[in-house]
Amino acid sequence: CVPLKPQLELDRMLVSLGVLLTLPTALACERIITTARKGPVLVELGAALIGGFLLCSPLVAGSVIQNRRVVEQYNFAEPTVVDMTKYLKNLDTEARILFSGFVLHEFSNGHLAPLALLTKKSFLASSHVHNLWKYQQVFPRAFLKRGDAGVREYLDIYNVGHVFAHEPYWINYFSSKPGRYSKLATFDKFHLFERKDFFSNYFFEGKGEILKQSTNGVTLSLQSSSAVVKFNYFPFLQSSHCAIQPAKVSDTIELIRLVDCPTNTTITISSKSAWKRIDL
Repeated sequence: CVPLKPQLELDRMLVSLGVLLTLPTALACERIITTARKGPVLVELGAALIGGFLLCSPLVAGSVIQNRRVVEQYNFAEPTVVDMTKYLKNLDTEARILFSGFVLHEFSNGHLAPLALLTKKSFLASSHVHNLWKYQQVFPRAFLKRGDAGVREYLDIYNVGHVFAHEPYWINYFSSKPGRYSKLATFDKFHLFERKDFFSNYFFEGKGEILKQSTNGVTLSLQSSSAVVKFNYFPFLQSSHCAIQPAKVSDTIELIRLVDCPTNTTITISSKSAWKRIDL
């Protein structure tokens, strides 16, 4: 199923199904084995087959435990993860941190998703999980075509203050511009750069303050009745006190526009529950 439609994750669903079927399967095996002597030949063959599987199961389980499977292998977090997490957790910034290029399993053979929970920082990457099946640059092509100006504009649109580079091209790119980027640290293949003369601002239009960011929402207050904030717009978003509209800032980017908002009031932007999205 995976080569046909990878994102269905049918193989993982089958694992869950197998766990649920362990008890009825065990009862069926016990029934076949106990009735094999009195049953027909097919029942005896079934009992022999079950016995063969039971004898082979310790060998299979041993190969899984020792990580000797060819198809499925697991990895443990490397010291780089601990060092990077500790450094980013203490990094004094409220702006986003961008991973340039394309990151799939380069982060200690895993994905970037846990890094936001471990560090309480905001990140931007081509993808934080395994939902892309070919190389996809985090910078849109339209911005790359404009060279340095396009790269800086993209970083400004998403309020990026620090950049990680792990591919040779991007390492050389940021290293060759000491007037705009300064290298702070290196974690294995990942090089962290800081943007010089950068002022953090999550408001593309209007003024306000970001009070809190979490994995399921943003809390802010405004000094004006409308604003465009530097977060991606989705049709399933909702606001506690404002109307939400898309704000198209480029051919590929739509930010969140807030209108009819009260000033100096705590406003929350969050996702609608799954059952409320049916009418979208």
